[in-house]
Amino acid sequence: MKKKETQEKPLAYLDHNILDLFTEPKCLLSKESELFQFLKNEVQAVYSPTTLEEIYRSVINGKSSVYGLAFLDVLKELNAHFITLITENGEVTNTIFRSWEEPLIHFNQFVENNYLNKFVHPLRNNLFAIFGGIKDFNKLENEQIDNLNNLLIFLESSLNFLESCEDKDEYILSEIEKYKVEIPKLRMQQKEFESFVQLSVQHLEDANKEQAAHKKFRDSLKVDLNHLKKIEFPNVLVQIWKMLQKNNTELVNFELDDFFN
Repeated sequence: MKKKETQEKPLAYLDHNILDLFTEPKCLLSKESELFQFLKNEVQAVYSPTTLEEIYRSVINGKSSVYGLAFLDVLKELNAHFITLITENGEVTNTIFRSWEEPLIHFNQFVENNYLNKFVHPLRNNLFAIFGGIKDFNKLENEQIDNLNNLLIFLESSLNFLESCEDKDEYILSEIEKYKVEIPKLRMQQKEFESFVQLSVQHLEDANKEQAAHKKFRDSLKVDLNHLKKIEFPNVLVQIWKMLQKNNTELVNFELDDFFN
């Protein structure tokens, strides 16, 4: 997509709570308000797939479609840009994709591909567990195991569909041959995956017994929140790293990139 000629402004990520201030029917601030005009003129508003998911979830949980469209209208009025991390070969990179297309276009794409979220959601729960957001670890374990089986069923059905198509170009034929080999391999690794999930979930449960795992990790590194709050731009990450090294002698010989990666 060709980049529009725009004057670079500081990026401002807008989550569901910020957008809610400007939406009907409980609009707390108008589009003529000082805050809205500041966001429109002084910063470049951006939103992510998470924003679209929150809008979608608000609608399916009982809000009207008008309510969802109001959020998208606010993003459009702000000339907000869509951003997401690029995935290459199944792995998330540090490269950001940025789009100038209207929010409704990205929302429609999100809805069209929403069926894939059922495979992503159980994986996200691992992150929630680190932050104390999981209480039933048996359920988490079963979700992870069921998720792989459901994903394999989806791949197998997709492969069968491709094989049944009459018109197949060289690329599709090559993908069919590749996955006819790869899917059976994944099936053979299923028991190994289940064992790994059981061990991983047990570690997560143990890490959260006394307090949320992220707090335990923070305490183990002697992180002082008051000091963190005093850190100012620029070179924030470097300042945090120096603080960590000062409080943890075992990190003296580590490199910043190795630690954060």
